Amino acid sequence: MRRQLRSRVAWKRTRIVTPGGRNVFHFKKSRPAFHVCGQCGAKLNRPRLLRTEIRKIRKTERRPERRFPELCPACSRLALKARVK
Repeated sequence: MRRQLRSRVAWKRTRIVTPGGRNVFHFKKSRPAFHVCGQCGAKLNRPRLLRTEIRKIRKTERRPERRFPELCPACSRLALKARVK
C-alpha cells in the first residue's frame, strides 16, 4: 500500500512491537458507518461490513425482503399507510 493512501479516515493504525523489539504500525481498513433510516435517521439492523465481506454473504442477509428496505420498520409502516390512503 502506498504511503499517500494511508489516510487516517480510511485506515486504522495499530502499534505493534515485533519480536525483534521494533515498533511498527499495522494498517487495517476502518469499519463502515451504521446504516440509517432514510426518514428519521435511526440505526437499521443491517450487517456493518466492508464491500468485499458483503459480497460473500447471502442476498437475504444484506437487507430485508420487504417494501421500503431503506426505512426503519416504524417509518415503513407509516409509508405503507400513507400509500394505501
